[in-house]
Amino acid sequence: MQFAKAGYDANVAAYRDSVLNAFREVQDDVTGLTVLDQANQAQQQAVDSARRTLDIAAAAIRAAW
Repeated sequence: MQFAKAGYDANVAAYRDSVLNAFREVQDDVTGLTVLDQANQAQQQAVDSARRTLDIAAAAIRAAW
């Protein structure tokens, strides 16, 4: 009976480790997505700024002609 309980306890411990590892992986992936989203927002702001600069420069060139 003790062997069965020891085996059961070992299986429960292994399952618990698997579940905890899965949660850790999900958290890592969510964190990675957050970082990528922040980088995407920063790049979009840079693109928007560059577009405004281009529009101002193009307007100045058109006004000079």
